[in-house]
Amino acid sequence: MSGKGQKQRNAVLGITGFLIFGEGIFLQILEGPKDAVTALLATIGRDQRHRDMKVFYEAEETERAFDNWRMAYISPDPTELACWTGLRDMTTLVELREEVERQPDRVPGILVAIVEALSMT
Repeated sequence: MSGKGQKQRNAVLGITGFLIFGEGIFLQILEGPKDAVTALLATIGRDQRHRDMKVFYEAEETERAFDNWRMAYISPDPTELACWTGLRDMTTLVELREEVERQPDRVPGILVAIVEALSMT
């Protein structure tokens, strides 16, 4: 499905979020009704283009962080990534992924830092 088609489908399903790409790694944040997010994750998991898909953090929230973004796409350079995540020593998505795997409870704070940084740009 094309990016435009997927964004329209996300809008119908009530899914918002963003996709970060760098160094051959995608990190994606999905928000929306639990059933819709679960179905989308299953679709992504069946796609042959995706490998080693992992869910690092799952929570039910009352407010969305990305309510105005059907699916934003960003590809930060290492300096931006370090700034956005609030993890000054992390300059690659590989390092960020490893940190999230070690400490998944840090995900909400990292997301807040990214949202705040993007809001200022």
